[in-house]
This record gives sequence, structure tokens and C-alpha cells, in this order.
Amino acid sequence: MKKKIHTIIIYSYFGIGIFSLLTLSIYGWDYYKLPIEERVFHSKHQMLKPSGLVGHGLGILGSLMMIIGVSSYMIRKRWRRLHRLGYLKHWLEFHIFLCSVGPLLILFHTAFKFGGIISVGFWSMLIVVLSGITGRVIYIQLPKTIQGENLSKSEIENIIMELLLKLPSFIKEEISKILIEAESNLNSNKILFENYSNLKITDSLKLIFKENHRRREKIKNLKSFIEQQSLPINTKKNLMKISKQIISLKTKIHLINAFDNLFRHWHILHLPFAITMFILMFIHIIVVILFGAKWIF
Repeated sequence: MKKKIHTIIIYSYFGIGIFSLLTLSIYGWDYYKLPIEERVFHSKHQMLKPSGLVGHGLGILGSLMMIIGVSSYMIRKRWRRLHRLGYLKHWLEFHIFLCSVGPLLILFHTAFKFGGIISVGFWSMLIVVLSGITGRVIYIQLPKTIQGENLSKSEIENIIMELLLKLPSFIKEEISKILIEAESNLNSNKILFENYSNLKITDSLKLIFKENHRRREKIKNLKSFIEQQSLPINTKKNLMKISKQIISLKTKIHLINAFDNLFRHWHILHLPFAITMFILMFIHIIVVILFGAKWIF
């Protein structure tokens, strides 16, 4: 997919989400702000109530978006035959879009009225959405291939070596000093990298904040060194860009295990609530059908 087309799609995702939120909020504001017992007298009640034309439709559309969003991404990720069908990162973006707008529509489907089993499903859905955002933040920290697959440590090292070849010798020497210093600083944290499966979340977070602070300091010092050189401005900018990539990639190598640990704990939170949400959603759908509720069909 061309970068321009991809950018248009991403902006479309944001646009659809914001448009849906604003449209539903503006159209139903005078209804949703009323106390529940007074809504029955409002002119839009037959449309916006959970079983109404609009309210029921939002529930159906939101549920379908979530089902499609989860199932399509899981199938693409786990079924090898589909690995050539688009980049994984694009499927993830599609998954995030559907599983963000879908819950938004379901929120308006409930008309902000929660009770009984529905409240459990709603709060499970909210936790899934929030944890999904957190998972996305963790996911983007790790270097990926153009297809969106995680790079191994050796693959990242190869990329660093290729980037070093683009730099003049005096910059290489300065970066080498910085990287050697970084490796020596990590000796005290060696146990974290050998036994990361036993790490606490707080240990991983401390290491991540510490290493990112060091990364910013390294980049700041390197920028000062490059600016002192008698080189054209454009050359300095290009050298700084490559140097920042090298230092950032090296930092991410140091943090791979810490992020893996966060992912492990993230799954513990995300998956059970996602399963609970879908179970309750299907129970709700079955009960509604059994009680004879219909939409436009």
C-alpha cells in the first residue's frame, strides 16, 4: 500500500470516529441529558432508546464491528496462508478502528443506562478498550519489519550496522563510545535481562524510564558534538537523523525483554475481559432475540 493511500485511510479512521461521536452527541444531547424516568416523554425516545430504531441499530452495528475487528485480526495473525494478504500493522490499525468505534456505538445503544449483567459487560468492554490503547503504546515501542512483524535482536543489530556504514569515521567513533558506555551501564541490570519472566511490572517500567532518559542524554550529547563540526547544515541534520536512529534502536534492544514482560502482563488483563465481554454480549443478543425483539427485519 502506498504511503499516501495509507495516510488517507488512517485519517479516514479518525474522521469516522470523530464524526460518529459528534453526530450522535449533538443529535441526542437533549435526550441523553434527561433523567432516565423522564426520557419516555421525549420526542426522540422511540428512536434513541436501546430497542428503538436508531438505538437498536447502533447496538447491531457496534457488535458487528467488534466481532469483525477481533476475528479478522486474529485470523490474519495466526493463519499462515493469509500472511501475504496485506501488512500485519495495517490489519492491526483496522482492528483498532473497528474496536474503538464499535464500543462507541454500543455506548450510545445503551442510552447511557447500565444495570445488571449489562453493566458488567459494559465495564468489561471499557477495560478492553483502555487496555487495548495501552497495548498499542507498548506495541509501537518495538522495532518492526515493513510488514509489521517484530524484529529480533540480531535483525536490529544488522540494521544498526547498516546505518553505521552511512556515517563518517569521526561520528562512528563518537557513537561507539556512547554505545560502549551504554553496555557498561547495563551490567548492573544484567539479571533483569536473564530472568525477565520473573520481573514485576514496576521493574520493567523503571528500566524503560531509566533507559529512555539515558537515550535522551546520549542524543543530546551527540547533537552537541555534531553541531561543533564544520559541516553544512543539511549534512548535520542527516548525520543527526541517522545517529538518533542508531541510538534509539540500541536502546530498544536493551528494552526488548522489559517490553515482553509488559506484554505478558497486558495479556493477563486484556484477554479475560475481552472473553467476558463477548460472552455477555452474545448472552444479551440471544436473550433479546428470544424475547422477540426485532429491528427493521
